[in-house]
This record gives sequence, structure tokens and C-alpha cells, in this order.
Amino acid sequence: MKILTNDNPKFNHMRRLLICLLIVSCLPAAGISQRVGQRPDTIRKRLPAAAPERRMPVNNLEVMQKIDVSKLNQDSIIREKLVSLVSKNPGISIADANIAIAGYDLDRARKSWMSSINAGANINEFVIRNSAAASFFPKYNLGVTIPFDILSKTKRERKVAEQNIEIANYMKQDKMQSLKTEVLIRYENYKEKKELVRLQITVIDNDLQAYEAAQKNYADGRIEIEIMNKAYQSYVNEQAKLISKQRDLSVAILQVEELIGIPLQQAIQDALLFK
Repeated sequence: MKILTNDNPKFNHMRRLLICLLIVSCLPAAGISQRVGQRPDTIRKRLPAAAPERRMPVNNLEVMQKIDVSKLNQDSIIREKLVSLVSKNPGISIADANIAIAGYDLDRARKSWMSSINAGANINEFVIRNSAAASFFPKYNLGVTIPFDILSKTKRERKVAEQNIEIANYMKQDKMQSLKTEVLIRYENYKEKKELVRLQITVIDNDLQAYEAAQKNYADGRIEIEIMNKAYQSYVNEQAKLISKQRDLSVAILQVEELIGIPLQQAIQDALLFK
């Protein structure tokens, strides 16, 4: 029996053959390991979508910092401020006083039965002094008078007082709603007058430019003096309209301030203070 050694050609041939077999056997495993994690498109389509990334909740301060306060509806903020100021109107204070008076009347009605009961007493002075003129007993008399209608009368007065409280509350609600509507109407009137003044100023600026242009054209000899005077008269007329519109605006401001009790400009600044 021959022993295969490194010098034997057969041994070298077998060794090369084993090495080739080992290399071939390792190739599929390497290919599989490289494709781990890959899926065909048909499989990936059937898989559920990945869950969205969850964010940690933010506090209110962070949310408010991301809000552009300048884009908030300033008009609605001012309207809410005016309504809150109206709640301090003297008319509401009077309504509160009427409610308090009705409450006092209710307390008095609940105790009215006490005034309907009368108690009386007298003392026989002759008997107490052992006078010889004493001819009757007892030494004293006590008496209590209770009207038969005491229960019905007290109940009626209590119900009347309760209804007066309810009426006072309704009157306060009606007064509050009336003042709220009135102050908002006056505020809308103020905004209208303010816008009219702004537009009138624009018209005056345009007429002033037209008049200045007419003056230059007249100086250059391109227009007659009548045309320049007409432009001037239009400018003066628009100025007169501005004075009238400014007066209307001042009256509108005073009408709003009559209900809110403070200057309108201060109320607007307070409403927009948080900005």
C-alpha cells in the first residue's frame, strides 16, 4: 500500500480537488447571507406600513411660541373687550341693586309671620298688694293672638318676593343684552366713520396733487386760470367734507365711551396688550 505524500502527484491532485469542492460549497451560503433582509416586491407590498414616528408632546408655552399672534382677528378681540367693559356699566349696577333689594324682601317675607302674632299681659295690682278692694283673681293675665290666615299670608308674600327676584334677574339679563348690542352697534359705527375719514384724506391728497399740477400747468401757460380755479375749488370742497367726517368720527367715539366708561383708545390698547 502506497502512502500519499506531498511529492506524490495523486496526492496533489486530490488536495486541489478538495479545495475546489470546499470553495463551491461555500458560494451558495455567501449568496444567501448577502440577500438577507431583502424581499421581493410582491412580499413588500403585502407588509403593513411602518408606524409613524411618535413625537413627544409639547407644553402650552411651546405651542404659543409657534403661533403668529399678529394674524389673530384683532377686531374680535376688541369686541370682546368692549363687551366686558359694558358689564361694569351703571345700568348693570342698578340691576344688581334691584336683585339685592328683592332678596331682602324675600327674607322679610319669610319672617312676616312673626309680626302677625300679638302677645299681651296684665297684672292685677290690687291682688298683688293684698288690697281690700281686690275682688277678683288671678293676679295676672297672659294672651296670644294668632290670625287664621297667617300661613296663607306668609306663603303669598314669600312667593311674591321670589317672583320679584326672578323679575330682577330677567331685567339684568335684558339690560346686559341691550348694552352688549348697543356697544357693538356703536363700535361698528365708529369703524365706519373712521374708514370714511381715511378715504376722505386719500381723496384730498389726490385733489391736492391735481391742484398743484394745475398750478404748474397754468404757470407754464398750458391751461387757463379757470381750470386751475376749478381744481382749487374741488380741493377746498373735499377739505370741508373731511371736517364733517372728522366731526362724525368724534361723535362716534364719544358714543362708545359713554357705554364703556373709559377712553376708546385705551380700551383698544388694553385689548391688544398681550400682543
